[in-house]
Formats: sequence, C-alpha cells, structure tokens
Amino acid sequence: MQKLKTCRLCKSKFRQFSSMVPVCLDCAPAYALEKAKKKRKAKQVEKKRATKLNDRAYLVKRAQFYCNKWVRLRDEGKSCVSCGTTDAKFHAGHYRPTSSSPEHRFNEYNLAAQCPQCNLFKSGNLTEYRKELINRIGLQHVEHLESKTPTQKLDCADLLEIIEYYKGKIKAKENPLDHKGKAG
Repeated sequence: MQKLKTCRLCKSKFRQFSSMVPVCLDCAPAYALEKAKKKRKAKQVEKKRATKLNDRAYLVKRAQFYCNKWVRLRDEGKSCVSCGTTDAKFHAGHYRPTSSSPEHRFNEYNLAAQCPQCNLFKSGNLTEYRKELINRIGLQHVEHLESKTPTQKLDCADLLEIIEYYKGKIKAKENPLDHKGKAG
C-alpha cells in the first residue's frame, strides 16, 4: 500500500500519482501555473542579468562601488587625506578626478579615504590632498598620477575582472581566516 503524502499547497493527504507532482489533483492546476510563473520570472531575471553584464555604464558603477568599498576598508582607522579629520563617515575620494583622468578611476594610488566635507564641498581639497598623498605613497607615485598617461577604454570583460578583483580583496579583508591560509 502506498503511503499518503501531504499536499504542498492545501496540506491535505493524498495518494501521489507521480513523484514529479508534490500536490493533490485539486491543486495540480494551480501548482502548474505557479511553476510556469516561476520559470518565466527566472528567465526574465537571467535575461536582465545578461543585459547588465553587457551594459558598460552599469558595470562601471558596480566596479566603482567595489573599488570605493575597498578603499574605505583599506584606509579604516586613518584620517581624511585632505583635512585630517577622523570624525566622519568617509568617502573614497579621487586625487585626479575621473572626468579628466578616466585612466586613474580604479588606480588605488589615486584614491584615499576622504571626509564628505572635503570631497563634496571643497572639490576634493586637492592642495592638502596632494601633501598628504605624498606622505602616504611617495612623490614618485603622485607625479605619475599627475603625468598624462594614455587613456584606454575599459570593456565589459575588463570591468567584470575589476569587480571580481575588488570583491576578492574585500572578502579577504573582512574575513581574513576564510581567505587562503585558513586557521586550524
């Protein structure tokens, strides 16, 4: 004698006629509609994801998000690169703006923790930023940032690599024991 099953939808007991259908005969049409709806939604999500993976503007924003998050983690405990305040929720401020130097957008030497006041209202407070940046990374690196370097446009594959690179660095910083060389 076959064991009675409990219907996933109405919770009544029934004899399962197929292992592929975990509901009673009364609920089977509703179950089929729900399953088809989930399948359509999954296809839409996949289509949207595939579109976004080929959307350069979207990928630039995502890469900048992870790069900025990394810079804030890296500079945790340091003061604002421009004014020295330690009393703020920091941004990741660019020394060379991305509008005039897109080639330095993801250059870690070009980014440092900066208070919102300096970053937003003092246009980066660049004179003071430069002085502290020289202390932090050295004059040679600052002069390299200031020199004109050829601009190369990053494609979607490059941006996906940048996103994965910073995700890895963030994960390693946030969970040092979970990343290469586990304790134990």
